[in-house]
Amino acid sequence: MGIVVGIPYYSNKAGLAYLLGTLQPQMDENDILYIVDDSPDKSGIEIAKMYAGSRTVVLCETTGGKGIYNGWNAILESMLEHKKDGAFILNDDVVLSQTCIANIKRADKMTDDVALITKTPTREWNSKQFDPNFTWFNPAVKKDDIRPAQWLCGFAFYLKRATVEKIGLFNTDFDVWFADTWYEKQVLNLGTIGRLHNEYIYHFGGSSYKYKSPEVQARIDKDRILYDKLLPTLKKA
Repeated sequence: MGIVVGIPYYSNKAGLAYLLGTLQPQMDENDILYIVDDSPDKSGIEIAKMYAGSRTVVLCETTGGKGIYNGWNAILESMLEHKKDGAFILNDDVVLSQTCIANIKRADKMTDDVALITKTPTREWNSKQFDPNFTWFNPAVKKDDIRPAQWLCGFAFYLKRATVEKIGLFNTDFDVWFADTWYEKQVLNLGTIGRLHNEYIYHFGGSSYKYKSPEVQARIDKDRILYDKLLPTLKKA
């Protein structure tokens, strides 16, 4: 049935071009590669035109500055509309192996986990240099390789279609932060997150958005207030 691999894009041109080059050989005609271009200059569309191939359906949509959570929802809506198995959402500042997509697809069928991630750097990691020890090819995932996790890392995560059908889309009342944390709480309320320990996705961190600016920090503060307000409303599934 295939999956949707979605990339929310803002400004990291090199990262998007790399992902288009590395993802398409791993995907097939049943998959959709979906770029959500939220950039001010619409450069995502130009990059997609340059690097899109014919083996996999490549879609690119401009969102006109609506933010990352609207971008994630567009990816999930495409997955639901086309009845794909799930959606794998990747930041434009990550690096993944040449076996990652195949192993995500295998893991989808192997466990009852409602969401999947891989091994990654920590939340706090921020670097402009690539990990020189990165492994480009990994063995086929086995059931023992998939272990419980508590973190739905917002830069690289896979949601099964049934999970999205039960939980719904991301809460766009959040602006730039906490929507993934709130969704994580709902996912763990529904079931388990499985981490593939034989796959590693490298995240540079902070390459696409100026999260440390005073303006953005003020917006994050508002998101934190909303998150704290929502937490008591979470009911056991």
